Amino acid sequence: MITVKNTLAEVVRDYPQTIPFFNELHLDYCCGGGIPLEEAVKGTDLDAQQVVADLNGYIASHSTKTGSQQESLDRFKQLSIPDMLQDLEATHHVDERKYMAEIETDLNKILLVHYVHHGELLTRLHHLYGTLKTDLEEHFAREERLVFPLMRTYPQPNLEILTLVQNLEADHSAAGDIIKEIEALTDHFTVPADACATFKRTYQLLEAFINDVFVHIFKENSIVFPEYAEKAPNQEGLDRQVEVSLEKEAGQNSNSCGYCESAEGEAEKSPVLYECGNCGALYCNDCAETGCPSCGASFSHAHPLEYSGSSWNPNQD
Repeated sequence: MITVKNTLAEVVRDYPQTIPFFNELHLDYCCGGGIPLEEAVKGTDLDAQQVVADLNGYIASHSTKTGSQQESLDRFKQLSIPDMLQDLEATHHVDERKYMAEIETDLNKILLVHYVHHGELLTRLHHLYGTLKTDLEEHFAREERLVFPLMRTYPQPNLEILTLVQNLEADHSAAGDIIKEIEALTDHFTVPADACATFKRTYQLLEAFINDVFVHIFKENSIVFPEYAEKAPNQEGLDRQVEVSLEKEAGQNSNSCGYCESAEGEAEKSPVLYECGNCGALYCNDCAETGCPSCGASFSHAHPLEYSGSSWNPNQD
């Protein structure tokens, strides 16, 4: 039973069939999905208790159907993280690039044809859409060429990767803000009375595109990224990563094992140092007998720092 205390993201995660319900009420379940329903309706003319009653009724009357969005999301939740990333790239990234190309062509057409009567509206829409398109294209590139490959390579995230993921979530929020402006500007894609067929098609494509972006962002913000973050080292391990990062910035970690040196006045056991490829901790050969002393990653993930000519050797000038 859903209550006013449930967040929109929780509801959609457990009952994906509610996506059309929230879309109809213009409630943001993706970028703003982390707040309770009672908070989400503030500033609107919606009554939280009535929304909850209608929502529970909607859930009861809309069961899973073959090929439905609910079935698709249920399947997505069962995937491994690498498979989730592959699915996102093969579906939303492909589909949304197609949408963006079509919308750009049609929007340019109606901007010219209807400029005399709807110039102010279409000029603003053209600008907002252009900004959203540019931001998403750059966001997809960052995901496909940087962050997703790192997530696949390092199943246990380090602080640096978690920061990159948080940056992606910030991109989502920025995209959500632009989308809200577009929805308000177009009165939720209500075409003018004199709209031609291309005008109507443009609004239909925009609405379908934005609905796809909402589901896309929801999958990343509420399913993929939280599940990945749960695999991070415990707080002690993350604290150690912060210490390592600070040591690197200060140039204090160039010639010493971070574990042998803990014995006061005692030199490290081995002169050869290794950097953990997972969390960045420095340790000597003898301290690596059972893997990284900080995060437990296998020794095979470590990089020796003394190899001459190595591009990742922080001991070199």
